[in-house]
Amino acid sequence: MVSYVVQNDVARARAHMDFSKWDEVERKLPEDRAASYSGICENLLSGAMPKKPYLLAHSKARLNQSEVEQVCNWANRESMQALTRK
Repeated sequence: MVSYVVQNDVARARAHMDFSKWDEVERKLPEDRAASYSGICENLLSGAMPKKPYLLAHSKARLNQSEVEQVCNWANRESMQALTRK
């Protein structure tokens, strides 16, 4: 049961953002690329990602505050660069 829930959550998440297809993000319009990067940080800060069922099965996926800050700093830099590289 847990496996199905996690699998379903992963499929839905990949429909929004699939890191294995990141080159598709890089081909988007600058505003859309920036939104993709910003969305990463927003999802981490809000607790929307990683999903709780996923964390039950993969405890090492839990990020501490420092790791969240590192990811958000990276995402914010990339977002700004996407907008300035128009």
